[in-house]
Amino acid sequence: MFPRSLSDGKAGEQQQLHPRLSEERVTVFRTCLSQFRLHRSVQFRLCLRLLGLMASAILVIRLGRLHMRDFQRWVASLRMDPVRHGARRITVTADCITALRCWRAPSFLTQGVPMGTVSSRKVVTTDASLSGWGGIHEGRSVRSRWSQALQRLHINFLELSAVFLSLRHFLPFLSGHHVLVRTDNTTTVAYINRQGGLRSRMLHNLARDLILWSSTHFLSLRATHRRASVRGMDAAPTGRGADMGALRARSDRSVRVQGKRSMRAVLLSEHSECPSGRRRISARLAARAAIRVSTAGPDTPHSRQSEGIQPQTDPNSSALASATLAGGDIPDAVRPALGAAAAQGPALAGCGDSVPPTPGATAAVGLAREWLNLTTAGLPQSVINTIQNARAPTTRNLYGSKWGLFERWCLERDYVPFQCSVPAILSFLQELIDKGKAFSTVKVYLAAIAACHIGFGDKTASQHPLVCRFMKGARRLLPVSRPLLPPWDLSVVLEGLKGPPFEPLLGSSLKHLSLKTVLLLALASAKRVSDIHALSVSPACTRFDPEYTRMVLKPNPAFVPKVVGSCSPIELAAFAASPGERRAHTLCPVRAVRSYMDRTQSFRMSDQLFVSWAEPRKGQPITKQRLAHWVVEAIALAYGSRGLRPPAGLRAHSTRGMAASWALFWGVSVQDICSAANWSSPLTFVRFYMLDVSGPCVASAVLES
Repeated sequence: MFPRSLSDGKAGEQQQLHPRLSEERVTVFRTCLSQFRLHRSVQFRLCLRLLGLMASAILVIRLGRLHMRDFQRWVASLRMDPVRHGARRITVTADCITALRCWRAPSFLTQGVPMGTVSSRKVVTTDASLSGWGGIHEGRSVRSRWSQALQRLHINFLELSAVFLSLRHFLPFLSGHHVLVRTDNTTTVAYINRQGGLRSRMLHNLARDLILWSSTHFLSLRATHRRASVRGMDAAPTGRGADMGALRARSDRSVRVQGKRSMRAVLLSEHSECPSGRRRISARLAARAAIRVSTAGPDTPHSRQSEGIQPQTDPNSSALASATLAGGDIPDAVRPALGAAAAQGPALAGCGDSVPPTPGATAAVGLAREWLNLTTAGLPQSVINTIQNARAPTTRNLYGSKWGLFERWCLERDYVPFQCSVPAILSFLQELIDKGKAFSTVKVYLAAIAACHIGFGDKTASQHPLVCRFMKGARRLLPVSRPLLPPWDLSVVLEGLKGPPFEPLLGSSLKHLSLKTVLLLALASAKRVSDIHALSVSPACTRFDPEYTRMVLKPNPAFVPKVVGSCSPIELAAFAASPGERRAHTLCPVRAVRSYMDRTQSFRMSDQLFVSWAEPRKGQPITKQRLAHWVVEAIALAYGSRGLRPPAGLRAHSTRGMAASWALFWGVSVQDICSAANWSSPLTFVRFYMLDVSGPCVASAVLES
């Protein structure tokens, strides 16, 4: 490598060095990269050689360490020993090609990085607990509380999020400057200074977002570890909150008092430290910051982002700060790829006694980006919670998974996902179309992007004129296609339910009784699986006439349907039991539900109508997914009882279209059908559910022939 001088033409200003790789080194790099082709096999030592080349050049490649992380992670996933497995051949996968994409760019290896002396930095001090976060910059302060979903996440993720939120809040004062972040979390320091890491993918993705965003707004971003007390932020040892003691001004405009005071006492009004370095703090954010930070610069100047820095470490801190992940010395930079294969750490880096996130918290992270955007807009936490509850939990989970895919796509191309341009969004959507995705799928991806993207002016990403025109074009190119013929034969299924193993009802197993009951109820009501799942056996929700000629089933009052206010009770009349109609009587849903409730009453552990029949969860409520499996299994068993093979691709949701179409065929009005199925408009039924059932069949309206 060799330097070259750059000058901006200003008289008296010191020139900057702009080191870059030599032509010989670039040639060696590209020769090595050319051997990594999709599905081609290479020796494992070649992977190590490429890692060594990357590690030796990260100081003169813009964000080189950050772009090396993905290849490090891929090499670590091979779980091979560099000594014993050097000659073993490895197949190059798509993940490897993706990790090397930016390294193959024509100017990536040759652009170099500017280096020079940094005379001053803008200092931002941040802190976070499991309750909230805060930040201080030059006498200005910001603080807020975490949402309930984020409060369940690991403290390391929250500390790094606090840095991101604080920098975005103070952006008007920091833009175009060198920035130094002071935090008491060594993992945050490591992930910023070392440009990501291998231990936690969640932390790495957040750090990558932060670093890519800061590279477009700041001259450089560094982090340093601060101890319990911060220079220029001292107070009397017995004071709390506003009890700051006597203050006096120093010659350099800093504020100082006698004694020392922790940063947590300045930002948070209450705190309780746990022993052994545990970071689960029950703290409440102070109404206002107790003290302001001095505007003095950092103790030691540093160069730009590509320089190495050795943060202070703590023997009790995360292993992310150790040399095994990404050492400060260039020869040790290959160690992460080799060491991570030997031992897999926890999903989130932190102290050994840190409390892990609760199950289900990860799913809520999907809309954490939306929460960050709303918080930056200055909305109160209660308002943000109300806004985010506008979507059903299933919708939030779906948006979270789609946003995660879009994030990975952006990071592979060095885009900042939450503020990328319109061309980037349209390129992503076009790739979905090229892959053959349906128009409805493309709409879901766009809705997820619009929920998490900061938007363009006063419009969301989905409201931009070009995006709207793109979606209109996609609608024409991808017309909605649905099957017009029934996916399975209702008459075959009904005949199967009339005989073994479903009948006689008293002699059938609890499993077959459960399957028959849920299928009959789905066909007779045309309800969603989620609506049936919410039905309750409590006296307030289930009512039978004295002679069991009529049944009314209502959902649990706490149930929130997919379309709010659309869930109506299920009212069914019993079928006649005369000798001539005994076969039809076997399809009576009232009879099946009554028998099912009697059989499960002795071991039932929940008011939910459908409970598990199998050990070890016998009597416990089942999930919506399990209930959908029951519907599909009942259809398949009915086909099998008739000696037929069930059709492929059976879905529980198909019962809605099947029931509604047969009801229409036998003269039930469209208004009654839409009322029973909770469709707000007949257009929904006609466009998405109506099937051609005009062929000869003995089945009458849904269940009666």
